[in-house]
Amino acid sequence: MGNAELRSIHLYPVKAFRGLAPREAVVEPWGLAGDRRWVLIDDGGKVVTQRQQPHLALAAPQPLPRGGPRLSPPGRDPVSVALPPPGA
Repeated sequence: MGNAELRSIHLYPVKAFRGLAPREAVVEPWGLAGDRRWVLIDDGGKVVTQRQQPHLALAAPQPLPRGGPRLSPPGRDPVSVALPPPGA
């Protein structure tokens, strides 16, 4: 087997939303820092996926310095989500 080469990194801060391609990432014991830490839940408490809502693939998540994401759905104003307090 030859040498391995990493050509790209892809993070998905919010499951089902568009991914990010940072130049570098921190690896934690449970995976890449900030990867799939958030998910969209419907009024019934179920996870919303791209299979149900394909347009989610166009929504751009941006990690914020304090840990929550800023979500930018196409054609709508961005929404910032606050990080919940510990134990919430």
